[in-house]
Amino acid sequence: MIFNTLREGSIQKFYDKEIEKKRLSKDTSDKIKTVAVLIDEDIENQISLKDISEKLNVNINLISVLVYQSDSKNEVIGGFNYFTEKDFGRRGSLKSNNLKSFVKKDYDVLINCTSQSNLYLNMLTLLSQAKFKIGFADIDDRLFDLIITDGTFDTSIFNKEIHKYLTILKKI
Repeated sequence: MIFNTLREGSIQKFYDKEIEKKRLSKDTSDKIKTVAVLIDEDIENQISLKDISEKLNVNINLISVLVYQSDSKNEVIGGFNYFTEKDFGRRGSLKSNNLKSFVKKDYDVLINCTSQSNLYLNMLTLLSQAKFKIGFADIDDRLFDLIITDGTFDTSIFNKEIHKYLTILKKI
C-alpha cells in the first residue's frame, strides 16, 4: 500500500517534470497509416476499432490497442493487450517489454480514449513517439495536439470529431 503511494508520487513528479520539457508540435504533415489507441478498462466495450478504422481510413490491422486495468486479472480484454500500474517502476520507468515497444513505435496518431485523467495512460501518452496525439479536454491538455470536448464521452461523436478535424488538417 505505502509502496504504491510512493511509486505513484514518484511517477507523478517525473510526469510533471517531463511534460514541461516535451514539445508537442512536430512535423505532422503525413497522411495517417498507423494508429495507437489507449483505453481505460471502464470504456473498453464502447470502443469500436472498426469505426475508428473506417473514420481514419486505416487498415484495422495497423491499429494497436492497449487497455489499462486497475488490477492484474491476467486476462486479455477483448483480444487487446493490457497493462496495470505494476508495469511501471519508479520515476515513470517501464517494466513491461510490451509498454517499452509501444512507446518506441513511431505511430502517426495516438488516441487516448479515457473518460477521466489516469496517471498511467497519461504517462504512456507522454512517452509515446506518436507524431500526433488526440484526447479529451478533461485530461491534461498539454499532452495532446488535438483536444475533443464532449462531456458525455460518446465515442461516436468523438470519432466523428476526430474525422472532421483530421480531414481539415489533411491527414486523411
